[in-house]
Amino acid sequence: MSQYLSQTRIEEPVLLEPTDISFLRERIFETETQVENLEAQISELTRQRDSKLVELALFRNILSPVRRIPAEILSELFELACLPRDGIFHSKHTLVSYTYNLSSVCAAWRQIAHTIPRLWSKLCFDYGRHRKASMTDIECVGEWVNRSRGLPLDVYLSLSLKSDSTQFLEKILDFRHRIRTLNVAGYAGIIPCALPSTALFVSSVRRSHSFDQGRF
Repeated sequence: MSQYLSQTRIEEPVLLEPTDISFLRERIFETETQVENLEAQISELTRQRDSKLVELALFRNILSPVRRIPAEILSELFELACLPRDGIFHSKHTLVSYTYNLSSVCAAWRQIAHTIPRLWSKLCFDYGRHRKASMTDIECVGEWVNRSRGLPLDVYLSLSLKSDSTQFLEKILDFRHRIRTLNVAGYAGIIPCALPSTALFVSSVRRSHSFDQGRF
């Protein structure tokens, strides 16, 4: 029996007495029990570690310098962060991504971002680049506009051949009485008939056509 226990590799038939078999079964039971106890200790230690990591993150969060920046300054920084590099707004400017990223950092930033009407008074959206755009984006238009709190709206859109892209424009036109700038690009034929009627509500509408691409 002892010769088997001292080997890490057994290369010959094992011959055991009944007492040896009983001994080994007892040792197996004891070892399995020890393994279960160790696993329980590991689980408890892991739980304690995770709890301490959460506590540590809270301490660091409180000490973070950005937490001490006044809301007024953060508001200015948010607006600067969402500006195009050249200062010119257009449909390809990823304003939607910028605003939602800022709003997703933490609850405090989301609250501040949602209280900046100027941040939501412009809407830039390119259906060609946002291939995952869906009805969800259309439903969010009203929420976006509501955050602008009555400010004039500047809208920059690039529509695709997707059927819901015109629905996106139609949803925006529900707020035509507040639109100051409406810049729409898209293939001829997908601009809805309702678009010309917006001239009564929008301060300026400019229409151009590219014959080589068939786009307005």
